[in-house]
Amino acid sequence: MESNPGPACIRLGVFNACGANRKGAQLDDLIRDHKLDVLALNETWIRDDAPAAVKHDIVPDNFRVLHTHRETNGRRRAKRGGGLALIYSQNLTARFHNCNIKPTSFELQVVELKIGRTPVLIANIYRPPSSSKSDFLDEFEELLTCTRLRFGEKLVICRDLNMPGTNNTVDNQLQALLDIHGYVQLVNTATRGNNLLDVVITRHSDKSPVVTNVNIFNSYGLSDHAVLVCELTTKRYKPAPVHYTYRDIKNIDVTEFQERL
Repeated sequence: MESNPGPACIRLGVFNACGANRKGAQLDDLIRDHKLDVLALNETWIRDDAPAAVKHDIVPDNFRVLHTHRETNGRRRAKRGGGLALIYSQNLTARFHNCNIKPTSFELQVVELKIGRTPVLIANIYRPPSSSKSDFLDEFEELLTCTRLRFGEKLVICRDLNMPGTNNTVDNQLQALLDIHGYVQLVNTATRGNNLLDVVITRHSDKSPVVTNVNIFNSYGLSDHAVLVCELTTKRYKPAPVHYTYRDIKNIDVTEFQERL
């Protein structure tokens, strides 16, 4: 018997938690209120050596979590901040994806998520404001290039890049890089104060977009960032049927037809 492929359309939330410790109940409410199937978090502030109870405190019933902790520098413990997590419904299948990129200018969590029968790659990113802008653009372009080779349009990049532009846009150099590689940034509203910091990026597609219905919601004090909610779908685009009309050649009056010519 064939296994249940799961839903072909899900709801994804994107949120900078500014520390997820002791926020399990509020994150549970956020997931329930917005009817999310997946929540991509950054700045969880949860260390690799934290107890299992702390790591799983942010996970509601019937959900699972994948953590990517901020790496330590040599033998020193990681500084406070950073940390990525993907909370997902137990009805979905998710696993870490190795894209062979080890960025130094941003934190990266890459997860292959099955939506229906189709794998979609979720790249959860956090770029600290102190990191080099030029280094980030170089390493980010490497990410775009290597993931596009396998997943094409089925790639979603989300989270806090800390690269705002003006008038609810992203940085000009970042936008130029997206344009060159055929990607589109779908958020056009400030997500923290007057700045657009949190983004949802995917491959441009007129016929079968993976990401639709992007909306921004107030987090009501849970963080100083807004909550991004969108839909991910792998439903194929079906063009409208074309109807043709034909002449009944067998019943044509040949004499009349020749006179018309």
